[in-house]
Amino acid sequence: MALCPAEAAHTLTYDYETLVAVIGPLSPEATALGHDMCAAHALRWVPPQGWELVRYRDALDGR
Repeated sequence: MALCPAEAAHTLTYDYETLVAVIGPLSPEATALGHDMCAAHALRWVPPQGWELVRYRDALDGR
């Protein structure tokens, strides 16, 4: 599996109970359900069918 060479800029987290995925600013610490990703992947990522995706726009816009 190839890994993205770009620097992580965002963290994707999941809540399996509510079927919600959240992409926000890069987390300062690792979590069990957190996955760090670069800006390009954060913009393109799509949740599994039936899940809701919450994107924190300020984090994705670099504000």
